[in-house]
Amino acid sequence: MQTARSQKAFDPARLDATLRRTFDCWHVGPWSFELEILADIDAAVAETFKSWRGDGRDVVHSTEVAPHFGVMWPAGLHLAWWLYERFDQSLSSAERPPASVLELGCGLGLPSLVLAKMGLPRVVASDRHELAGRMLQRNARRMEIDLQFVPADWRVLVDSDDPPHTHLLGHDLIIASDVLYEPWQSGYLAAAINKLAGSSTEVVVADAGRRWFPQFVQALDACGFLCRSEELSSLPLANIGERRPLPPPLFRLLRATRRRP
Repeated sequence: MQTARSQKAFDPARLDATLRRTFDCWHVGPWSFELEILADIDAAVAETFKSWRGDGRDVVHSTEVAPHFGVMWPAGLHLAWWLYERFDQSLSSAERPPASVLELGCGLGLPSLVLAKMGLPRVVASDRHELAGRMLQRNARRMEIDLQFVPADWRVLVDSDDPPHTHLLGHDLIIASDVLYEPWQSGYLAAAINKLAGSSTEVVVADAGRRWFPQFVQALDACGFLCRSEELSSLPLANIGERRPLPPPLFRLLRATRRRP
């Protein structure tokens, strides 16, 4: 596994103040979620790199703080809809919703917002980027949705001898979407899930055809999880949001639980 990189302190408040934001609306179930997002992701990434280099740090490491959390990735929207349709109690086919959910690499956190809106008693979102938490908490407060945010880098979780934050433990369901876009992520995500999941925790990961997804499935299987993968049908274009990013050609949904002894 790749060793966690040591970084100098980065000032998220200063960066947060410089990034230009706007609002966009997405529809899940009967609700509309108007979310604060980054107005221009390319400009936001450039501003982040400029700030990072201005502090005398290596531009290669600036990818660690690039604000890719600030846009809606279609896999997150697909996962939000899938969770809504699975647990909406107005549907005859609905399953009993879990008591607690943890989202890893949440970004804008739409799946967490949807589950919290549905009334789940404990929803915790996490991301390695502190600004993701700031944006998510602003969106949640504006919509009067109650959830928690906990900063979490999977590499630190896996490589550290310290126990994980208590808010990251004890969940019935662990979810993530489109979080396998760098080569190191497949092994670390599997190892982090293995460290955080209980004996009966279900894992659900939505993927948009990323090349590292098969390696993640293999790594999670090696950790003792029974993995089942299926393709998702495309959402109606009306649900993709006013900016309508083109959906990827393939959506995959992984469901996994620990193998029974």
